[in-house]
Amino acid sequence: MYWYMDFKTQVVDATGFSMDALHVHVGMIAYLGICVVLGRKAFHWLPAFLVLLLAMAGEAMDLQGMWSLGLAANVPEHIHDIANTVFLPALITLVARYTTLFERNSGDETEPVAPAAGSDADIGETGDLA
Repeated sequence: MYWYMDFKTQVVDATGFSMDALHVHVGMIAYLGICVVLGRKAFHWLPAFLVLLLAMAGEAMDLQGMWSLGLAANVPEHIHDIANTVFLPALITLVARYTTLFERNSGDETEPVAPAAGSDADIGETGDLA
């Protein structure tokens, strides 16, 4: 697990983010990526649940790395890391599921503009002008 701990340190050094900020960013990137890959909308529970599983797997890897170095686990810190990773995906899921904040109202959309006379849109299947 040394490679995992080294990788996290390199990412923190390269980005300048704190570990807490890194958890928040990784959680959101994972959430949006899972939504896209699985084709799920924000109101669906599965993407947020998978982010929770990823966060727990990451913390399990942290624990294994710490134990291999002879260090004791700091359980409240690991819970804090999981909460940082999952908070925004869970919040977005709940807001999308139980409010109308992310819904489009028909009045919000712009009306389509009719094509100008004589444009390519007026040409029928036979090629004649409509």
